[in-house]
Amino acid sequence: MNRAGPKPRRVAPVPRQASLLPTRMTRKEPASTEVDAYVFIKDNLKTLGWDTRNPERVQTGQVWTQNECLSNPELKRLLVLDRPENIVKITEKLLWTIEAKRSHSELGKALKESQDYAEKINKDGRYKAIFASGIAGNELDSFLIRTTFFDGKKFVPVQMNGVDVTGFLSPG
Repeated sequence: MNRAGPKPRRVAPVPRQASLLPTRMTRKEPASTEVDAYVFIKDNLKTLGWDTRNPERVQTGQVWTQNECLSNPELKRLLVLDRPENIVKITEKLLWTIEAKRSHSELGKALKESQDYAEKINKDGRYKAIFASGIAGNELDSFLIRTTFFDGKKFVPVQMNGVDVTGFLSPG
C-alpha cells in the first residue's frame, strides 16, 4: 500500500503578462533652482545687519527682492523688465546688485548678469550701483559668492588683505 498520496500533477507555466505598472521605479533627482538661493541671500543679509524689508514699503528697508525693485519708478525705468534677485540700498544713492544661479558652474554667469544690471542702473545719475555680486549653488551643494566693486571704469574684485571676498558685505 502506497501512503505517499496521489502523484503531483504537472502544471503548465502561466504565461507572463505585461504589467501596466513599472517593474522598478526610478526616481529622478529634482533639479535645483536659483529659488534655493532666495532664502539664503535674505537670511545672510539680515544676519549681517541689513534691513531686508522692501524700501518702497518700509522707510528703513534696504533690500528689494525680484519684482519689488520694479515698484521704484526710477529702477523700473532703468531696468525695464529686467530684475536681479536683489538690489540692496546702501544709501539713498548707492546700490548693490545680487544675481543668483543654481549651480556652482554658473557663478561667472551670475556675476556678469549682476554687473550688467548695475551698468543699466549706472546709466542715469540718480543711483550708482557700486557693488555687484554673483551667487551660485543650492542648499545641498553649498553656495559660492563673488563680489565686485565698480571703480568708475570697470568692476574689480572686492578684496580683503589681497584675497577676493567670498561672502556678502555688511553695512558699515
